[in-house]
Amino acid sequence: MGFSLDQMLEGSEGSTFGVTVVSNEDDGIVSYGQGRLQLFKGVASPVAPRITRDTLRTVGGVDGEGLILLFSDRPVAGSNNPKQPFDANQTDRLAFTITPGWTSGLPATIDMRFVTWGNHHFRLTTTAMSDLLVGIGPALSGKSPNSVFTFSFYEETGPR
Repeated sequence: MGFSLDQMLEGSEGSTFGVTVVSNEDDGIVSYGQGRLQLFKGVASPVAPRITRDTLRTVGGVDGEGLILLFSDRPVAGSNNPKQPFDANQTDRLAFTITPGWTSGLPATIDMRFVTWGNHHFRLTTTAMSDLLVGIGPALSGKSPNSVFTFSFYEETGPR
């Protein structure tokens, strides 16, 4: 069973978690990627009553550039195997930050940066569904206007 956002936020500063991101575009193209998130704890301001929220950010990859994405519309060159449409040599990178709502149960936002395509930025507002976060945003392939994004989280060995 995976972790919910609330469960991850109970971790200590620097805790890491595994994440799987899947997007399903309205033209049938899907993308898939796995990576790591690190927890950064929010702090209270000594001057103002405002506090900063905890965040989870992608880590790792090449120069910290997030996770590797595979796309279903990029088949392995020379292969006619319909069961393996994802070419590991034609990938993109995705980095993101998850910011929870001010209180448990409020929607989390995910600020995404599609690294490979000129650092294109966009934001998703998500809904928690069991241990998943789900949101609708622009399609990463650029071939369709919309995509449903699903984020799942799991335990990873690392600082706790």
